[in-house]
Amino acid sequence: MLATRRSGSNLLLDCLNSVPGVSFGSEVLHDRMYYGVRRRWISKRAVLRHIAYSLNDCKERICGCKIIMLRMQWHRLTVSDLVEAFPNARFIILYRKSLIDQFVSLRIAEVTGEWVGNGKAQSPPRVHVDLESLKVWAQSVRDFYAELLRSPGIRGRSVVISYEELTADLQKTFDQALFPFLQLPPSPVATQLKKQNTRPLSETVENYGEIEPLLTDPNFRLDIKYPMMLSTQLLTSMTSVLTTISALVGAS
Repeated sequence: MLATRRSGSNLLLDCLNSVPGVSFGSEVLHDRMYYGVRRRWISKRAVLRHIAYSLNDCKERICGCKIIMLRMQWHRLTVSDLVEAFPNARFIILYRKSLIDQFVSLRIAEVTGEWVGNGKAQSPPRVHVDLESLKVWAQSVRDFYAELLRSPGIRGRSVVISYEELTADLQKTFDQALFPFLQLPPSPVATQLKKQNTRPLSETVENYGEIEPLLTDPNFRLDIKYPMMLSTQLLTSMTSVLTTISALVGAS
């Protein structure tokens, strides 16, 4: 799974691990977790070897892990590096359409230290958004996904999922996109995670008046449409076609 921080990766990871025959490791390049790697004084080859060790430790038929943009940048990892090291891998690309919502969620997590929505945290505090920091961060996120989409090695073996469609209907997203992509039969998907902040931006951001004009600015939104990749829309069409063919064969 390739994602950015606060794009819903913990939610997707939890759901994937509820599927029989699937095991996804957490953020294997996290520098503060026992299963991660240090941030400095480690070669790219060693980082790729650590990812391989993490995947090989999995006992299920389908194994995966989460890799975040920030960690890739730390270790100068590119998509081409991952494709070369793992030629049989498939990639789930997760993104969030509203970059402002994502940035505010990131700021709240940094202030509270709460990165996983387990339902036990108190109501998150209001945060101040620095406009220049927001602009720089948003551009870095856009550049990250643009680089992913430009990589020829990732075409034909990737699925693109947005946080918004995932949270709107978990089961539908799996049934129409992820199960066909993983070549798995549909099954119930479950998660124990809870949304950490349910308040609107107007109640969460102290200087909401400053960011309100940016909510409709296309520079602060992502809507990935890439016909060469296995997008959710394409997979939905494939599922519909396969269902129709199956029905016709059964009728004959």
